[in-house]
Amino acid sequence: MLMSNSKSILLSSAALLFWGLFLINCAIDSIAGEFPEIQTGSLFKISNIRAITDDTNRFLDPNWSPNGKKISFAAGGNSGIWVIDADGKNLKNLTNEEWSGWRHTWISNSVIVFHSRYPYGKNAQSHLKSVNVNSGKIKSLLKNKNLIPPRLTSKGNIFTKNRELKRNYFIDEEGKANKAKEEEFVFYLDNDLRLVMFKPEGTESKHISQNENMVDYFEVSPGGSNIVYSSMETIYIYNIAQGTYSNLGNGSRPSWSPDGKHIVYIIAYEKSNGQESSDIYVMKADGSEKTQLTFTEDEVEYSPRWSPDGNKIVFYSGLSGKIYIADIK
Repeated sequence: MLMSNSKSILLSSAALLFWGLFLINCAIDSIAGEFPEIQTGSLFKISNIRAITDDTNRFLDPNWSPNGKKISFAAGGNSGIWVIDADGKNLKNLTNEEWSGWRHTWISNSVIVFHSRYPYGKNAQSHLKSVNVNSGKIKSLLKNKNLIPPRLTSKGNIFTKNRELKRNYFIDEEGKANKAKEEEFVFYLDNDLRLVMFKPEGTESKHISQNENMVDYFEVSPGGSNIVYSSMETIYIYNIAQGTYSNLGNGSRPSWSPDGKHIVYIIAYEKSNGQESSDIYVMKADGSEKTQLTFTEDEVEYSPRWSPDGNKIVFYSGLSGKIYIADIK
């Protein structure tokens, strides 16, 4: 009788152990599925990560000046443009106009072009303006009913478009019209956030984002031969001359290296506690040798951008709103 009870207890214990291990493995699989696949490679390493702003204000979407000496960024809600020296000195507020921080663009080492919209309602007007980062002087360049934010064309001109009248405007840093070259292509996002390409000579627009998905970011390569964009957490490259696509895999917010050979980007994921996190990655332009640069489970890194000399990246924290710089080799 005792032996029978002992055998029964032993079998029960074994069963409990089996189901316990099964449940643990299921839990591990469930948690692992929420994290990005660890990617291997040794393209680059980053070091000396340092904040160049504090958490007094929340900032986002940093951009390098052409010479890499200054960094501009938007205030929270895109309601303004700020600028700071790359060494973290001389923080300056340039404008507080509504939406002025959204996709503002450097056109020289001292001038930024930006878009704003006011007042609200039926009488709202879109304004294209420039601001001198040294003097703070703001100049009105163009006013129209429905302008898109300024974009750099494949040849480096500043472009804006009236959505309703379908008029195209090319603006130089003095605010004058600048005729585009014949082979120049223009890219912008339409009202449905689809990526559009067209030639300004009057050829029809072409939607190049696949499956009509919303595009959250795009950037033309140095030299203007390719465009990289992210849609639905996937990165694509579109070859302008060939009209072909390459799917580079999971990621968003991609940005080219100065030589056009590499792409820095982020992978965002949800942790087991439901909170969001993200890390910075880099890969070759063909999607190979993907390398994870940051390993910060309690941080949300966004919008990494390569410096013009290729030696640094800038990004911002989605948690604190701080702007960070890191050395990259």
